[in-house]
Amino acid sequence: MKYFKSNCNIHTSYFAKYKEPDGLAISLYKPKWYNGDHFSTLAPTKTILKKYKKDYDIKSYVESYYRDVLNKLNPREIVQLINNRVLLCYEAPDKFCHRFIIAKWIYANTGLVITEI
Repeated sequence: MKYFKSNCNIHTSYFAKYKEPDGLAISLYKPKWYNGDHFSTLAPTKTILKKYKKDYDIKSYVESYYRDVLNKLNPREIVQLINNRVLLCYEAPDKFCHRFIIAKWIYANTGLVITEI
């Protein structure tokens, strides 16, 4: 596996905490007050989100998210598109959230470590 060089700089956070202009919404829906960029390519589908809100089955969510979203993407291309951004969604760091799945997926495929701000 070829790893990215250290010039890639991607972080994660959540809407309630991070308000800087380099934020990038990756949620299916964004807050009404949020005026920043929205990158829906990394958002869960409506079906995934609806099922999770019904049964809170994390294992099923992760499997569906990989199958229906991440496995259709090229992680190296995604890194290039989101470089120097902070990926934002709703959940606080102590809650289950797809931004952590994305961080693991990117690390597994590129060696790039993404940290939470």
